[in-house]
Amino acid sequence: MYRKISVLLLFLLLCLAACSLRDSKTFTFSEVSENWAANLEVTQTNDNYETQNFVLEYKGVM
Repeated sequence: MYRKISVLLLFLLLCLAACSLRDSKTFTFSEVSENWAANLEVTQTNDNYETQNFVLEYKGVM
């Protein structure tokens, strides 16, 4: 009985550890000019998933 519980706990621990190994890379690109400011943040994970956040701000006179 203890052996089954031990094996189950070990399997659960390995599954949880494997989920935490997904490294992500974040790239930030930004540029500022006289009238504009732009910022692009891209986050990539090992499973080919990507999120992008783009902010474009007008700094000139309206």
